[in-house]
Amino acid sequence: MKRKCLRLVSGVLVSLLCGASVASAQTAPSLGAAQSFAVLGGSTVTNTGPSVVNGDLGLSPGTSVTGFGGPGNGTVNGTTHVADAVALNAQNAMTTAFNQLFAQACNTTFGVPTNIGGSTLTPGVYCFASSAQITGDLTLNALGDPNAVFIFKTGIAGASTLTTAPGSRVLLVNGTQACNVFWAVTSSATIDTTSTFVGNILAQASISVNNGAHLFGRALAKAAVTLINDVVDATVCAGAVPPGPGPAPVPGPTPGACPTVPTITTIPSQVIPTLPVNGSVAVGFTISGSVITDALGVTATSSDPTLVPQSAMVITKGIGGARVLTIFGANGRSGVATITVTVTDPSATTCSTSTSFQLTIGTAVPTLPQWALIALMILVTAAGFMALRRRTAG
Repeated sequence: MKRKCLRLVSGVLVSLLCGASVASAQTAPSLGAAQSFAVLGGSTVTNTGPSVVNGDLGLSPGTSVTGFGGPGNGTVNGTTHVADAVALNAQNAMTTAFNQLFAQACNTTFGVPTNIGGSTLTPGVYCFASSAQITGDLTLNALGDPNAVFIFKTGIAGASTLTTAPGSRVLLVNGTQACNVFWAVTSSATIDTTSTFVGNILAQASISVNNGAHLFGRALAKAAVTLINDVVDATVCAGAVPPGPGPAPVPGPTPGACPTVPTITTIPSQVIPTLPVNGSVAVGFTISGSVITDALGVTATSSDPTLVPQSAMVITKGIGGARVLTIFGANGRSGVATITVTVTDPSATTCSTSTSFQLTIGTAVPTLPQWALIALMILVTAAGFMALRRRTAG
């Protein structure tokens, strides 16, 4: 028998079996009739805004699906099943898969409400006595094994939740596949605004995907599913869907690949004048070409951190792909720096692009228009000429 060890994860002491990492016996459950579904609800499925569901959408035994079809509403790139035999079979298959997940022994047990953000985890079965939370980035490392399975179970000591903080991300490295990540939630799951989440969520209650989030995987719930301007993409494992009549399904993009490289509009050279000393310049640009515009990472760096420190650059988000970079003056310092703006799609480690522009700080700018300066010079010259003529005539 393996002896138990202790490990500190995100400030929490947890117990686990020594040596039980990649060699652990966790297995992916069969999703069966639920395999083709990106979204599956029990009571209602509600959407607000232009959400995109890549995969089937189902509801059983409820009958209310709202917010899809028509201008400004969501799109389902699959088949919708409402209170029919297909949706019922999917719900039954989801129950079977959930039970298979909970039957597997825990490699790591968290004894208190635990935030696993900031951690890097290897394949295994991770159990939470109560709730699980992700703040920041959670990295899942398959250690080069594309068949490695990650299982997360909340509320093993009583029904509890899964939540993410706004902007949090689940990142896949070294061969981790989204279709091999499972979240068995004994209560409700909430994927907060602009989060990038990965895996199959099987929730015994509801699933809420808040504004601008992106889920690579599935949202399968016994109660309500709520979407707000999101993307739920089950095509990351399209190749695993059993083929039916007609052509076999075409595999979709997977995290780690770059489905659509983001692009940035060209940014011209910018100047922050000498006056006022603490002046600023606002640079507008637009991002396009990426599948998850809201969740993109956008950063700005300076070739001269003394002249333009990181704290002097602030990026704010507008509508869609619009961004504004505000750069503040250098408290009297002057010089020239190259500013580089980089956009990264967090769903794929190689999916990034950048653009650069020249920023000049300390260039004197006339306080009068150029034409006024020329006129003033003519007047001064004429006055001097007239004064010289008067002295000569005297």
